Amino acid sequence: MTLVDTNTGEVIEALSTSDRSALERHEAVIAAGLETFVEVGQALATIRDDRLYRSTHETFEAYCRERWGMDRRHANRTIEAAEVVGSMDPNALKPTNVRQARELRSLPPEQAAEAMRTAHESTGGKVTAKAIREARAVTAERLSAGYVKQFPALSFFHDRGEYERVNGLGRDLAAMDENERAMRLGVLDKTIAYEQRKERGEEHPPAHATLTKSGSLAPITPVSSDTPKTPSPEPRGEAGSGEGHASSEPDAPADRPTISDSIAGQLTALRNSAIYKQRVEVSEVRDLADALHDFADDLEAHDAQQ
Repeated sequence: MTLVDTNTGEVIEALSTSDRSALERHEAVIAAGLETFVEVGQALATIRDDRLYRSTHETFEAYCRERWGMDRRHANRTIEAAEVVGSMDPNALKPTNVRQARELRSLPPEQAAEAMRTAHESTGGKVTAKAIREARAVTAERLSAGYVKQFPALSFFHDRGEYERVNGLGRDLAAMDENERAMRLGVLDKTIAYEQRKERGEEHPPAHATLTKSGSLAPITPVSSDTPKTPSPEPRGEAGSGEGHASSEPDAPADRPTISDSIAGQLTALRNSAIYKQRVEVSEVRDLADALHDFADDLEAHDAQQ
């Protein structure tokens, strides 16, 4: 079977003998049943990264779907879970399935190990994903208190229960030199002022203005008059009125899945981070991506039934 790269038009080369042996070895791990999610995740990662699927499939996604009946999201989550376990200390307690491992994603290895210990103690050794999630929250709160002592400005987020945000910011600030830290704290002051304005119910500042530490607006010169405007949210019909929100598919069934307030809030937060040049945490992007994947799956399932 000859495959052609759809992007370049080039014929995709056949696997070498060593690559073929590697593919067979890694596929044996997956077919064995998936003895453990860690071994399966590592095997999938190697097949993906070394493109060992290239002699039979154009994409890793197609390979997973046709060879294993596994969609892209599940494959990537298994790989991510294996990476979480792989980053932990060999002597640390480990999660036993993908769901448990995903509760530890984005955590530094030491914090992940501490969350596992706490979950193990609280459940008498019968660890569950929920127990890890609860332990993670306890661990995050304890660590964030230390960062607040080191960087008092972080108390704003700590007081609102955003412990993992405090920890992410605290780790970054601790790793910076004095000048870089001072600049980052200056940006953080504006972020806090922005959050305070939202809590007071005040309007968001326009793109041609910036926030002072006190929360007032100061005009700035726009970078470009050609900056595209973000479209306003589509209007929604009132509950029970029979009028759905405006969309590109006006004839779609009324019960077709719509973007939740949670996803809309995450999208807005990401947009605001871009406007104010704020750091975006990896965990925030991953959570949003997961939510959007779930939404896409809901849409696909709904439309398939129509």
